[in-house]
Amino acid sequence: MLRDYSGWHWRNDNPARNLDPPVATRLAEVRAPTTVLVGERDLPYNVAVAETLAQGIPAARLVRVAGAGHMLGMESPAALAPVLAA
Repeated sequence: MLRDYSGWHWRNDNPARNLDPPVATRLAEVRAPTTVLVGERDLPYNVAVAETLAQGIPAARLVRVAGAGHMLGMESPAALAPVLAA
């Protein structure tokens, strides 16, 4: 998967447009059941984002996958499957 990635996002400006108001200020509006997943070995920035989502979304649960980094489905499929099935 990584071998086939062109690196486009590293070489070009991000075409995404920021929403107004920012999504981070609207997390309390999420009504869907939410499970936030993060690998315990993911980058600190991604861990912080996961924690912010879990704290801001009502009734969200944060699941930290032991021994995994960012690619949870590839690194720890056996640990991930029961979480997704719950």
